[in-house]
Amino acid sequence: MEIWGQPAQGSNLPSVKAYRESHLPLARHGPRGVLFATDIAPTLGTGTPFEARWYGGSAGVLDKPNGFVAIPIISFVNLQP
Repeated sequence: MEIWGQPAQGSNLPSVKAYRESHLPLARHGPRGVLFATDIAPTLGTGTPFEARWYGGSAGVLDKPNGFVAIPIISFVNLQP
């Protein structure tokens, strides 16, 4: 079980990006997105109080093909409509 990410728009640095805790965007019927838990700490000095980022080259971040990176996860819940 992994969450994958690619470079953010305008960047060439692959990363996994996530909202922290209860900061998922709201849709008509509640939060929209995926919830996951990982033992890998976000890359130090990145993100915001509302967002976490895991960049390639950081401890525990896995390089994947085609410019992607991934982090292992221990739980996953899909809240997509």
